Amino acid sequence: MDYVRVIYKRRWIVLPVFLIVLTLGTVNALRQTPVYQGRAQMLIEKDTPNVATLDQMFQSTDTWYNDEFYQTQYRILQSRSLARRTIESMNLGNKPAPAVSAVKPGLLAQAKSYVVRLTGGEEPKAPVSVEPRAVDETAVLSAMIDGFQGGVSIEPIRNSRLVDVLYSSSDPKFAADAANALAKAYIAQSMEFRFSASKDATDWLSDQLTEQRKAVEASEAALQEYREKYGAVAVADSASNIVIQRLTDLNSALTRAKTERINKEALYNQLKAAETSGALETYPAVLSNDYVQKLRSDLADLQRQQAQLAERYGERHAEMIRIRTTIAGAEAKSSARSSSR
Repeated sequence: MDYVRVIYKRRWIVLPVFLIVLTLGTVNALRQTPVYQGRAQMLIEKDTPNVATLDQMFQSTDTWYNDEFYQTQYRILQSRSLARRTIESMNLGNKPAPAVSAVKPGLLAQAKSYVVRLTGGEEPKAPVSVEPRAVDETAVLSAMIDGFQGGVSIEPIRNSRLVDVLYSSSDPKFAADAANALAKAYIAQSMEFRFSASKDATDWLSDQLTEQRKAVEASEAALQEYREKYGAVAVADSASNIVIQRLTDLNSALTRAKTERINKEALYNQLKAAETSGALETYPAVLSNDYVQKLRSDLADLQRQQAQLAERYGERHAEMIRIRTTIAGAEAKSSARSSSR
């Protein structure tokens, strides 16, 4: 109640001050340009995940996610080169870009700044980017990159590998397009970096392979020169040695010839034994011969005809004489064929 009485007693001072502050706040709010913020969320992972040691497993999550790799990626997202790449992908060089987040300070911030100046203090200054400008940047392009960078902000999501790419602008569509374009430009630039690293490694390996191939060729030439000079023969390398290969082929041919001779000699001895015992016609080689079997079949037919003619004619009949002559010729031919077999 004491405070109420004090305020009531000073009401003609408090009320005008309250109205003045309310009016200034309302005017300041109406003067401010509405700012929209586009948001694109990305997952950033290391290229080659390392195996965590025991000490790393007990480290805090902040240490893991705020290491040099992720801090580097955040700086790349806010770099001038990526901003320029995004501007070129959005074709902003052909049309004016909407004003970015030129947010005017609020009433409280203005009052704080005024008090600091009155007390003789120094206002905190925004950090100045130390990233150098490219040589081919024109004044217009440099101003566009500076303005574009002013709207970019990065917010890593705690306890995750996600990061929010934010862009603030007075145009809501441009804010959304800029955030998405910045994320796409970062992905494309990362892919180019990886491809360039892989290409450099491939080129290095190719150069090393060429050098090793030249060294091998020089060694082979030196070895060949030594062989020609001293008449050395690589006996162990039979696949590439013509002399050893020819000796191997001759040895194989000699073995085959000896085997064939032994088999034919054994067959000859068997035939001689069968001829001596009179069992030549029962020999398997003779029985399996088609021509011999045909001769024996013809001889059997002739003998059957002879038996039939003997019942009708006498021994001196012309048909009987002819059939006997034919049978004798067939028997002689069959015997000769069996002997030759």
